[in-house]
Amino acid sequence: MNKNNFAMDVTKNLIEKSNALILSKNNSLTKRELIILDLYLSFIQPRDEGSRTIVVKKKLLEQAVGTQIKASDLKQNISNLLKTQISIENEKGEWIQSTLFQSSYCFMDDNKEWCVSLTCSDFAKNYMFDINQYTVFQLRDVINLKNSKSILLFEYLLSQKYMHKTWQIPIDELRQQLNCTEEYYDDYRKFNSKILKPCVDDINKTSILFNVEYSKKTDKDRFTTSIEFTLTNSKNYKQMVRDIHDLQDMENKKNNLLGDIL
Repeated sequence: MNKNNFAMDVTKNLIEKSNALILSKNNSLTKRELIILDLYLSFIQPRDEGSRTIVVKKKLLEQAVGTQIKASDLKQNISNLLKTQISIENEKGEWIQSTLFQSSYCFMDDNKEWCVSLTCSDFAKNYMFDINQYTVFQLRDVINLKNSKSILLFEYLLSQKYMHKTWQIPIDELRQQLNCTEEYYDDYRKFNSKILKPCVDDINKTSILFNVEYSKKTDKDRFTTSIEFTLTNSKNYKQMVRDIHDLQDMENKKNNLLGDIL
């Protein structure tokens, strides 16, 4: 049973996303596809691998992305999710590359409503179920961001927030994180003006969890080598954390009840 299948407002769905998945490379998904991925994560039971197949009504997908979706566009989005490969590295520099999803099925239910079924791949389930290091947020935290780059940066920053207040990331690693590996972005001024600054401005305008500041670090030849991020809690942060904890408690109680019934 999908944990949020009966939510009236899917934007409040709770997501537990593994840090390994957040830090994965080669993420070329569009904003809509990233939201569908996060919606999938909000429907599964992270402690129950048996929930790896979810069924979601098209109208809930549209609620999540904030707009109507043409059938042809939805087919393309799902196709991209099925064929997109991501790369996950461990601390030794070893890496594994594979797809996130293995199958999908679009059908009309008994109420004549279009539905989409998604099943994660055997590879991906290792980063979606029984995970130890993960980041918790709600779907509404990402849906109002302008584009995929803002979502990627927001989720990266949030994953680091629980470990650091201020930290540095090598500029090449940050470009990879945001899927900006084209030679054009080797020039920091272009990367900053086209990607980094607009994304940070977008997050600061939209996020109800934190505010972010950043500065570049240079070597003796004045080449940009890294970016230093500093996060500060928003004024609503403590209340948002309490709300998330309340949602987690509700989910745990519901799961225990379902376990007793089954």
